[in-house]
Amino acid sequence: MIEREGAQPISTGQRSVVRAAADSVSAVYFLAAVGTNLIKIGTILDARKIGDRINTLQAGCPFDLKLIFMLHGAGRSHERKLHARFARCHARGEWFRREEALEAFLDYSTHHVSEASRKIMVAMLD
Repeated sequence: MIEREGAQPISTGQRSVVRAAADSVSAVYFLAAVGTNLIKIGTILDARKIGDRINTLQAGCPFDLKLIFMLHGAGRSHERKLHARFARCHARGEWFRREEALEAFLDYSTHHVSEASRKIMVAMLD
C-alpha cells in the first residue's frame, strides 16, 4: 500500500519535514505516487526547499505525491547508489516500483531509523 503511517502529505506535513531539514544542505528523498506502486528517488540540493520541489513535481504528475522519507546529508552520488541498489525495481527515470527490496528499505527507514542512524546510512553509501 502507498498509504503509510508517518508519511507526510504535501498539504499538511511539509512544515515538520522542512524544520527537520533546516541544518541540512542536501538530501535524497523518496516520494510515493499515491494510488500506484511507484516511488521516486531523487536528490534536492537544499533540503529546506523540499516543499517547493514536491509542488513542482506535482504540477506534472496525475497522482498525488506524498513524501515518505528523506536521507539528510546525502547527495547525487548517494542517489545513484540507491538507484543501483534498487535497479531490479526500476520503472522509468527516477521512478521505481514498490517491490519487496524497496518496501523493506522504506519500512525500516521510516519506522526504525533515528536521525543519527540516517547519518550512518549516508556514510555507508559513501
